[in-house]
Amino acid sequence: MCFGDNGAHQREEAKRQAAQQAAAYETALQAAEQRNTQTIESLKPKYTPPPVGTGAAMQDNQGVQRKKARKSSIVDASKGVASLRIPLNTGGTSGSGPNLG
Repeated sequence: MCFGDNGAHQREEAKRQAAQQAAAYETALQAAEQRNTQTIESLKPKYTPPPVGTGAAMQDNQGVQRKKARKSSIVDASKGVASLRIPLNTGGTSGSGPNLG
């Protein structure tokens, strides 16, 4: 039976195990880095091209409208206000209720 230097054998075995563990650790780090890269790529916003104009907005717009004369704008405003007035019940014969106006 050979009972040589058992301490040297144990040191060599410890070195081999440490090298194996280091290689496994490096492999795990590379796999994690690859997963992180894939996750980052999946979270990035996808490129969407800008909308293409069809020109429909330009066709709907009839161009720049000219400014109305002051008199016509006052007449238009007074017509609008007159159409909003509510006629009061001034006749006493209808009997629809009291005249509060």
